[in-house]
Amino acid sequence: MTIREYLLMRTRQRFAATLKALEGVTEEQAVADRRENWPLHDYHVAQDGSILGLVCHLAAWKETWIEYFRGNVVDRRSVVPENLTFAEAVAWLERANAAWLEAAAAIPEEALETPLNLPVDPWHTPLNMIQEIHDHEVEHCGQINYLIEARKCASV
Repeated sequence: MTIREYLLMRTRQRFAATLKALEGVTEEQAVADRRENWPLHDYHVAQDGSILGLVCHLAAWKETWIEYFRGNVVDRRSVVPENLTFAEAVAWLERANAAWLEAAAAIPEEALETPLNLPVDPWHTPLNMIQEIHDHEVEHCGQINYLIEARKCASV
């Protein structure tokens, strides 16, 4: 098994855990922690403190990196559809994840460690980004689980 195969396998496993965490989350729960004054930062995309915001954030970054792999520079904030319901956001995340896995698997082996020379992070290679997307999923799945559990505790 190559490092790419291993990372993509782990990414699929992590994504399955993310979807499992989202099972049973209602629209009301998905937006319950939304804050209009969520602080902006360089990598802020769709975040607002809510589960819905985290789902959109994950999907947006996957779509953005697919474009980066294709040599396109996009404003990551522009890929987020407006006014998504929670169900629509989860469906978008599923589509983005499938496209991400396909794009990552299609990168020629000889290009995996070649820097992408992007204005945002010129040192990133495709292999590095496969790892980054996995780590990103782990981080935000943990946040989703925290919000779900915090809501359960608050209702006790």
